[in-house]
Amino acid sequence: MRKIPPGTRLTGPEREKLAVDLKREYDAGASIRQLVEASGRPYGAVHFLLAEVGVEFRPCGAPKVVETIASPTETEPVPILSRIAL
Repeated sequence: MRKIPPGTRLTGPEREKLAVDLKREYDAGASIRQLVEASGRPYGAVHFLLAEVGVEFRPCGAPKVVETIASPTETEPVPILSRIAL
């Protein structure tokens, strides 16, 4: 994504392309602040463009990548830890 000089007015296909690029990066885990830095656009403009293209916003402070915790299977021994053993 190229950095757009401040004060540049985006319209039509150029605006739509930026919105799609921002959505792709946000969906890949980038924060809005990272998108602001990369695009050169103000925070409000980036947020508005993301909303226009239908992004489902993450809660503030949410992890960028959701990690799943695998539950141990019955065949796997589960270690038992206690304060005495440590």
